[in-house]
Amino acid sequence: MNTNSMTEWAKSYSWKLIRNQAYGKYRGYYFTVFDTSNIRLVLTALPSLTESESVDIYRAIEENKEGLRIVEHGIFKSCGNLLRVSFTEATMKAMTQEDIGSFFDQITDLLSQLGISATDNCFICSSDFGTQETLFDNILVPLCGTCYDHLEQEYIKAEQEFSSEEKKYGLGFIGALLGGLLATIPWILLSYHGWYVGIIGFLIMFLSLKGYKLLGARIGILTPWIVGGLTIFLIVLAELVANLLQVSAALKEVFDISPSLGQTFGVFIELLKDSTTGILRGVIINLLIGIVIGLAGTISLFKDMKLNINKQVDAYRVARA
Repeated sequence: MNTNSMTEWAKSYSWKLIRNQAYGKYRGYYFTVFDTSNIRLVLTALPSLTESESVDIYRAIEENKEGLRIVEHGIFKSCGNLLRVSFTEATMKAMTQEDIGSFFDQITDLLSQLGISATDNCFICSSDFGTQETLFDNILVPLCGTCYDHLEQEYIKAEQEFSSEEKKYGLGFIGALLGGLLATIPWILLSYHGWYVGIIGFLIMFLSLKGYKLLGARIGILTPWIVGGLTIFLIVLAELVANLLQVSAALKEVFDISPSLGQTFGVFIELLKDSTTGILRGVIINLLIGIVIGLAGTISLFKDMKLNINKQVDAYRVARA
């Protein structure tokens, strides 16, 4: 957690802190706090709620919304019920430990007054037999042994299905190559006319990924390496082609000849060696910017790949808290 007051308050109640979240019990209720971009989320596990109780909670929080300093709230139903409230980043940062304690006091008092008592009943089946604090999809909830074991087996099954699913990497490679080649056209044209075009590295990465998907390939562990590798290759190729076209046009204009590819390449290498031409500097700038931006996009693809896996298997992910 990056919010100091929230971190210190959580520590004072022996809550656990993991990267961007904190979780623990307070006055018998199960809470999980997420530190996301610009928004702080507080989730409360409420295993069994009737429709009328959900409506009562919503109305009560809405009436006290300003005092609680929250910007959004609601009851979300998954296997059980989750009360979700959110703060802006600025609001949470401005809150002292006393303010945070007051918020949790108000929430728990409000639930208690509505007759929504703290409970250790299973979040899924509402059983009160042998529940344990459990992280279910990264949210602290009480789960009985039977539901825990069932979800663990479902998670293992979903993970195995994802791993064994055919990804069609060969088709993906062809699609990524074709998509990336399309994106090299503006690079070649603009670089040929003397522009710094490194930013187009992102377009090459984007169209490579688009092409990968269009041919029916699925996201898998090799996808970022295919897209990232082709992005770097195509950036270098596009810059080389643009410079060879420049050299060829110059030779034709000055010497009135149509040079071969070998002659053009040889002259280009000599020009790179000559520091007075400034060509090497321009090439390096274009390549560095293009590769950095392209790889930045590929890094986001690694995150998307993880998210894609999580979407398929995290519904069953459980771990003892």
